[in-house]
Amino acid sequence: MFVKKVGKIVVYLMVYVDNRLMIGNNESHNASIKKEMRKGFEMVDLGYVHYYIGIEVTQHPKSIFLSQKKYIGDLLNRFGMAECNPLTTPMEQNLKLTSVEGKEFENATKYRQLVGSLNYLTTIRPDISFVVGILSKFMQKPCEGHWSTAKRVLKYLKGTQDFGLKHTQGGDFSLIGYSDSEFDGDKETGVSTSSYAMSLGSGVFSWRSRKQSVLGDSATEAKYVAMAKSTTKIVWLGKILEDLQVKQVHSTPLVIDNTSAMKLAKNPKFHD
Repeated sequence: MFVKKVGKIVVYLMVYVDNRLMIGNNESHNASIKKEMRKGFEMVDLGYVHYYIGIEVTQHPKSIFLSQKKYIGDLLNRFGMAECNPLTTPMEQNLKLTSVEGKEFENATKYRQLVGSLNYLTTIRPDISFVVGILSKFMQKPCEGHWSTAKRVLKYLKGTQDFGLKHTQGGDFSLIGYSDSEFDGDKETGVSTSSYAMSLGSGVFSWRSRKQSVLGDSATEAKYVAMAKSTTKIVWLGKILEDLQVKQVHSTPLVIDNTSAMKLAKNPKFHD
């Protein structure tokens, strides 16, 4: 991300491999920067963004909507699930997958291709991040049960192709963090899973669901570890937002659902 600020004129340039996305508050200044860039780079100006690295962008006067409907449709066709019956959840409740779920799946490459494709979808779809993280653990030697769980995600996507992220103009532009964990989520290793979601103004824009690097002894400890990871992300996002001229003046609230973990975080004497 490159930032140029001249007085009240600000331009942001995002670069992903050979894809560039430029946003600025002054049209003539934007045009001059594009002119300068053409002197050093071969580039084509496609105008207002509608499609960027697989993400569909729909712009309205006071909102912007990000989705991957076409990508989901292509994914369903690719894996023969275009006519499947949609489901309302991406994963069975309280499902605990292990490395052995039935017999070994005959086409491990196909499984890896599907999970890799689903992983790319998590760029816009935080609702499948948790299950995709679990499926990713069995890439080396998938079983029939893992494949069935992956196909269930496709059935969920079939009924939610129109889902996406909508960000609206105005309102309170304050950063808020949400943190949670699943204690003892991995039945083979006992490792818990941390997750967070960061909201700014009108909606969520950053999230993660990943196994913890330490083995916790209690739900309180698992929640505390998740809070620590969330806090480091909040600090990093605060610095990025400052570069974007959106400095967070007040402290960032972190929302959790465990009283013991909150008391542990607030205790000024306990440092074990």
